[in-house]
Order: sequence, then C-alpha cells, then structure tokens
Amino acid sequence: MHKLAPIFAQISEFLMKVVYDRKKCIGCGSCAVVCADFWEMAKDGKAILKKGKLNQKTTKYEVVFEWTDERGCNSDAVDVCPVKAITLED
Repeated sequence: MHKLAPIFAQISEFLMKVVYDRKKCIGCGSCAVVCADFWEMAKDGKAILKKGKLNQKTTKYEVVFEWTDERGCNSDAVDVCPVKAITLED
C-alpha cells in the first residue's frame, strides 16, 4: 500500500460527485432554480452542470466537490428533478 493511501482515504470521505444524465433531461429548469451555483440552462433548453466533465464510459456529466460546500443545494436539485437525471455519489 502506498504511504499516502490513508490520507487519500480521509480526503475522499469529504468528497461527493454529482452525476448528470443529460439525455434524460426534459429542460424543466428546476435544478437551475434551486442550485444556480452548479446548474444553468443551455440554449437548447436543457440543463448544464457547471464545470461538469463528460465521462466517456457512462456518457454522463460529473463534477466532484467537497460535500460540505454545496451538498444541500445539489440534494435539492436531485429532489426536484422530475426525471431523476441527477444523482449524488459518495
């Protein structure tokens, strides 16, 4: 085991990942209303996960953040999405 492994394990405890399936998005805009720091609406009418990176394997957008920062805001976005296009992962 690498000598930094315990440190990385501690850090990862404080990280959350937002996962967004843009194909499911119907463009209701609820996520952008409740969590404008992370979400905005694109010209095509669908949501954009700000700073989100496309995962080529899953074809979903992801962004990692410290759970203490904006977890509540993104939890709200998960709750208001009518098609469940947004999830949070530890």
